[in-house]
Order: sequence, then C-alpha cells, then structure tokens
Amino acid sequence: MLQIVLVAWLLVADLLSGGGGWTAVLTMLIGIAYLLAAVAVDGGAGRPYGFWLHVAAGLLIGGGAIWLLARAHTVGWLLVAAAAVGYVLLARTLARSSWAVLGVLGLFVASDHFVLAWTHISFFFTEGASRSRPWVPPLVFTCMGVLVVALALVSRRQPEAG
Repeated sequence: MLQIVLVAWLLVADLLSGGGGWTAVLTMLIGIAYLLAAVAVDGGAGRPYGFWLHVAAGLLIGGGAIWLLARAHTVGWLLVAAAAVGYVLLARTLARSSWAVLGVLGLFVASDHFVLAWTHISFFFTEGASRSRPWVPPLVFTCMGVLVVALALVSRRQPEAG
C-alpha cells in the first residue's frame, strides 16, 4: 500500500505542479484526499490497509504545511506546533495512533527550531558564542515534554463500562 500511495502522490504532484508553493498546496490536497480514503477504508473489512493511507495523509498534510509555514519564521513555527497538537487530538477521533506519533514529531521539530533560533547555534558552527543561552534547550524541551504528557492525559481512552 505504501508504494501505491507514494507513486500516486509523485505522479499527481509531478503532472500538476511546477514546484514551489503550489506543490505544497497540492501535496496538502492529496493528503486530505488520502485522509478521506483512509476514513472510508477504516469503516470496512480493509481497516488494516488504512494504516498507510493515514500515515501518508499525515505526512503529506504536515509536510506541505511545514514547507509553507516555515517561511513565516516565529508565527509559522507556532502554527506548526498548533497543528501538531491538532494531530495528537485527531488521533483519538480517528482511533489511529500514527497521527499522534506524527503530532509529537511535529512538536519536536518546532521545538528544535526554537532552540536553534534562541541559542544562536546552527548545526555546524556557533554564530555568536557570546550570545548563546545554554539554559534554552532544557527549558524548551521540558515544556514540550510537559505538553506531550498533558496531551496524552487528555486523549487517553477511558475504559468502557460494562
């Protein structure tokens, strides 16, 4: 199923877009179509096939959103974090844990962006060692961890009565 989903996305995105922002929008639209197909498959005997449709939908919607929003710097990354929280909450509605995993991954990516931006550290060198703030990474990742635990408590399943 993964190969079919990947090839279909590549084919449609390649045929209908020339790159840039339109490709990101088209990718998100394909992701929404996959989500609708996944929900339809979940209702029948083909539920196991819905897993890869859900994963593909989450990756395509989230990937397109990150590509579009990351250019807006702080506001865009805050929107990425908000969308990641939405993914975690959507996981309970859809009864698919893949959305929660992708949501936590989105929170981690957004947190990592803020850590790198606020400490003035890049991957290969320090841009201003005198301005680095070594307390920022533990603080940001602790806040992210608290948020993940709170989301887990909010979205946990209640045992069925009876």
